[in-house]
Amino acid sequence: MIAATIGSPDRQSYLLVGDTVNLASRLQDLTKKVETEMLISAQTYAHVRETDRGNAIFEKMERMAIRGRKEQVEVYALLQPG
Repeated sequence: MIAATIGSPDRQSYLLVGDTVNLASRLQDLTKKVETEMLISAQTYAHVRETDRGNAIFEKMERMAIRGRKEQVEVYALLQPG
């Protein structure tokens, strides 16, 4: 992922590019299809320790086809916010 601030002080814009950003965008689009507030990848889920999740409850979903990816992605859906 690459993050940058571009433009003059009067008209600055923040830019994020890369595979991680693309995956997050695709997962956000899929929330409408599966009718959930949030989807996260298994990689993100693994990085968030159980103690950091608080009372949030996630459910492991079926692997999903993600546009731009050769293999399906393992995802978790937020069932109950922490």
